Amino acid sequence: MRSVHIGFGLFSPQLKGFGHSYRLQYYGIADGNEECAYLAHPLLNAWLREITNVILHHSVKEVKEVMGSRIDALKFCYSMTLFDAVCPNNIF
Repeated sequence: MRSVHIGFGLFSPQLKGFGHSYRLQYYGIADGNEECAYLAHPLLNAWLREITNVILHHSVKEVKEVMGSRIDALKFCYSMTLFDAVCPNNIF
């Protein structure tokens, strides 16, 4: 089965300190308050839940294969860990 690359970085928040790119420093989340605000936003929350659902139920069980690269898989896992820390058992 062919893997499907999903541009998770387009709508998945990361902490500003997670990387060094301009985009991450500009658009990244500063703290738990911003994460809660992201989850409170109806459209962003819906996107996050949709992509999480797609990845959790994808026929390919390796996140790396679904995401298309090891880096994107790490970003996804890291992002999910952060959201779970702020709102336990809310996304998965």
